Amino acid sequence: MAPDITPHYIGVDGRLVHFVRGGTGPAIAMLHGSPQSHVALLPLMRRLMPRFTVFAFDTPGYGASDPLPDGGADIEAFGDALAATLRALGLGPIPVYGTHTGASIALAAANRHPGVVSRAVLDGFAMFTAAERDALLRDHMPLVAPAWDGGHLVALWSRIRDQSMFFPWFDRRDQTRRASPPPPVSVQHQALLDLLHAGAHYRVAYGASISQAASALTQAPSRVRLFCRADDVLVSHLARLPDGFPAAQAQVLDGDAAFCASAIAEALAGAVSVPASCPAASGCDEARGYAAGLHFRATGQGRPLVLLHDLPGSSCTALADAAALAVGRRVVAFDLPGCGFSPPHAGQDDPDTLAALLAAALRSLGLADFDIAGLGVGARLAADLAQHAKPRRLAQLAAVSDGLADTYPLDVTPRWDGGHLLSAWFRQRDALLFFPWFDRGGPLPLPPAVDLDALQMRVTAILEMRGPDATAALLRRPAERAGACFDAAPDMAARALAWLDQ
Repeated sequence: MAPDITPHYIGVDGRLVHFVRGGTGPAIAMLHGSPQSHVALLPLMRRLMPRFTVFAFDTPGYGASDPLPDGGADIEAFGDALAATLRALGLGPIPVYGTHTGASIALAAANRHPGVVSRAVLDGFAMFTAAERDALLRDHMPLVAPAWDGGHLVALWSRIRDQSMFFPWFDRRDQTRRASPPPPVSVQHQALLDLLHAGAHYRVAYGASISQAASALTQAPSRVRLFCRADDVLVSHLARLPDGFPAAQAQVLDGDAAFCASAIAEALAGAVSVPASCPAASGCDEARGYAAGLHFRATGQGRPLVLLHDLPGSSCTALADAAALAVGRRVVAFDLPGCGFSPPHAGQDDPDTLAALLAAALRSLGLADFDIAGLGVGARLAADLAQHAKPRRLAQLAAVSDGLADTYPLDVTPRWDGGHLLSAWFRQRDALLFFPWFDRGGPLPLPPAVDLDALQMRVTAILEMRGPDATAALLRRPAERAGACFDAAPDMAARALAWLDQ
């Protein structure tokens, strides 16, 4: 993420909403399609930032935003949630841009909350027939559960690729084949990550959007502008405009990205009011937030314990690995740069830079009288951080030994055939069976049952890593035996907690 685009959370009605902000000028909001996240909006967002202060949201249940209570089964609930978020930020009335599902949400919010949403600018709005709607609700959103053999990842990758070549993706006929070429592998990989993050909830907003009636366009047509790109699968739907919606307010965008952005910007500019100053964005919450640009998760209460995850990994995997350490403690687990929801950072493969970044994050949170614990490769980084942060105690848990810099890391560069997905899956699966993961001569005792959802979480942590990997750099430095070191064992967390609490 560019340094001029900053990530944030804000609490709304008991749930956390994740968004990014950038640019200068009057405020606008942006909403992505399903099952994506704000990441899909970044190219257009950068083109709009010279004219607007842009707030691009992860809609409820997608990206890093919490889902709506009780599922939020209709599009009106998503529209109400957007309006509540804009009010919480002190924004409104402002125009809202949305694409596909985001367009449905923007329209619902504009219809129900005219004092908050001044105009809905829709980029691809679905107007399905009853037969199309029934087929999509039946076949478009299958649940794919994790499987021990990794076959679910093959199925998901095939679905992502087919979706870029056919619409609907499950109807593979010449008549349904898309004219435009598939997007780059990196775009397809991000679509898969967004789908994995959304999990089963991806069906909720998708289904709500599919079920929205075209008549919603006619409730306040003067505050709606409808676009559809020439290569969009929904472009034929412009011929289905309901009576009461002016055809002059619907336009096919047949041009390059700059042309499309210019048309969208003009539609947004026609409904903005320039605020004296845009509101300050929320920084963090007790459970999740950003500190000095690093994403963190926190749980529990009591004297703080700063937890550094293994590599590959994330704050989610760290909290799962050290669940017993949360007893009577406030555990703060960071996503290292380029991991989890922390954006990449220049120098993230340099241990000294990483330690300095983490120290700045600790200062930003104002933590005092804390301990530090590192897991696996993160144990080495914990020793470096202790030189900057001066914890009361330092624990290194299951530290990876020297000499593995060339064999411990795994290259999961996205491939067109999805081979990187199975590499990640079997790497993490073998980490349950052997240590190191690539040494089949070092068996580990298996738990009574393997939690496949937890295994999928760890695989996702590998797949979402961005930028240079710090693993090799940390393993090339001689390990520093600082604090107390605890070897991997069933009671490792309990022994570490007992020592930390002395």
